[in-house]
Amino acid sequence: MNTLNFKNFDDCIYNLPREIVKHPEDYLDYTVGVLGYIDNLRLTFDSYDCVTDVSLLGFKKNKITRTINDVLDEDRLSDFRAYLATSSQTCCMIDFETRNYSKGGNLISMTFSRHDKRMKWKLCSVYMRTVELSRDLPVYLVLLNRILSVLPNCSISEINIFVMQANISCYNVCGCADFYDIGIEETNAEHPFGRTLIGTQKNYFTDPSKLSKYISLRNMQELKFGLKTYKPIVVNTINLLGRQDDKDSENCCR
Repeated sequence: MNTLNFKNFDDCIYNLPREIVKHPEDYLDYTVGVLGYIDNLRLTFDSYDCVTDVSLLGFKKNKITRTINDVLDEDRLSDFRAYLATSSQTCCMIDFETRNYSKGGNLISMTFSRHDKRMKWKLCSVYMRTVELSRDLPVYLVLLNRILSVLPNCSISEINIFVMQANISCYNVCGCADFYDIGIEETNAEHPFGRTLIGTQKNYFTDPSKLSKYISLRNMQELKFGLKTYKPIVVNTINLLGRQDDKDSENCCR
């Protein structure tokens, strides 16, 4: 299992894609098309601090709220909060909603443990099916931050996220390169992912007049060239309790 350690969620959001781009040979197990893959990835964190504005990655706030509603409804969250506050167990778990395999199905479950039933919950482990690391993982980390921030009787000192199969997209890396403050030329051109990344940059991210009809690629081109702007997203204003439907009727960027 590949294990990577981070100070907090923000540290992971900013540094994980940068390190993969710079040293794909040290992280990626294989490359297929524009995707580089890591099997059996474990991410560890000392805290769940997260203030990253994911609008800079081309998201609207309703992307976060929709993901929240996909994976965990408010009633189940309220029930779990009550359980954590009164439980005499040393380990407990909540399953995420997985009926929507294209969205919430990426999150499987979250467990909490402690050494003694009289103690607060100390360790949190999250299990994921798959996730794209440069753009989708930040959204899930924001979601997990909001969940952990409302759970009672917790003093979390260690978080583990286990991903069965993670990937990173050349399209997303090129589109978000300014956010990560990295030049595509810094990659290892001898590695299959590095070669594909350089080719993607050259073919799709040099001329703003040549936009793709492929929506995922086009979204990243528009982000890179500044053709779309997004309202800032302040993490601590995203509410899980007493939540309301987001009134922004536009489709969120994927």
